[in-house]
Amino acid sequence: MRADLATVAELTARIYESAYDQGRWQDVVDGLKDAFEGSRACITRIGPAAIAAVATDRSDNLAAGAAFNAFSRDPVMLASASLPPGRTFQRSTIADADFRRRELWIDWLDPRGMHDCLMANLPGGGGSQLFVSVDRHDRQPIEADDWRLFDVLLPHILRAGALSNDLQQLGIMGTFWQMERPLALVDAGLKVKLVNPAAERLLARPGAPLAISAGELRAADMDLDRKLLRLVGTAAGSGGNPLAPMGGTMVVGLAAETPGEALVVCVLPFGRAEAYGLPQRQLALVALRPVAPPDPRAFGEQLTAAFGLSPAEARLAATLAAGRSLSEAAHAGGVTVKTARTYLERVFRKTGTGHQGQLVALLKSVEPIA
Repeated sequence: MRADLATVAELTARIYESAYDQGRWQDVVDGLKDAFEGSRACITRIGPAAIAAVATDRSDNLAAGAAFNAFSRDPVMLASASLPPGRTFQRSTIADADFRRRELWIDWLDPRGMHDCLMANLPGGGGSQLFVSVDRHDRQPIEADDWRLFDVLLPHILRAGALSNDLQQLGIMGTFWQMERPLALVDAGLKVKLVNPAAERLLARPGAPLAISAGELRAADMDLDRKLLRLVGTAAGSGGNPLAPMGGTMVVGLAAETPGEALVVCVLPFGRAEAYGLPQRQLALVALRPVAPPDPRAFGEQLTAAFGLSPAEARLAATLAAGRSLSEAAHAGGVTVKTARTYLERVFRKTGTGHQGQLVALLKSVEPIA
């Protein structure tokens, strides 16, 4: 082996320290480069739209969009991605005759002395290629001792990654279990990965607009379900543009028998550190907050001040905004449906709306949420 026993022991210790502190993976790749006398060492994730790496050349621009295109499309990298995790291989053994005539070699590998490498795919890529690699210059051909050293270190890297994942899950479980705020972790398809007791109780309420069905967080209303799926998808999608919208907030009504109550659903990216210290958004945090219905009298006064409605017109408008039908609003106000319809025509005129759906949308925009 190129590295002596003391160097291997120190590097192995760094690897296991990284299971408890993901920031130490930088020390691991630095140690790999030194142990192999390589031109570069890294742990890399090539995702659907971006590259992330813990690498020895920290100032390099391999995460740029052009580099992503070259790495993600080259046949050699595509072939390497299909190899099973935990198996050491040498890039030159799977390279085709045209490899050194393509963009990946000419623009990215050759200028950095990344002429050949030993690498192995790692589990836990989440739909991306996750691998560890040590690159060498042509002047330093990869030899049998290099293979043996890589094969000695690789099992430790795999075990440390698995341990890191286990520790993170234990930490997440403890935190979520103790929090009073209703919380759930879901993937991009709304599959529930973790839900705390507060959320379980809230989602199990009779008539709740959100519930766990067949292991998924679903909304009873189809339009709301599509919106929830869209918000979670933007929050949980891996890679992509970091400036793009991620998650959001939606407000849904609770049971039909309790009109006016609302559930505020806040969807956030769950930026858990990957086992090897790489950022990867695969899950979304869904925070739930039940809110009391606004005081109808206070809301009516607000509508009177905003639109010049009479008290009777304001009561009707507030009841419609709470999700009641016109006949229900008439009954609640102690008037006939015909009288309620007359009030409604006046409300349309004073608010500048033309139909009930447009009116309710306008009123929801000014309705206070307690």
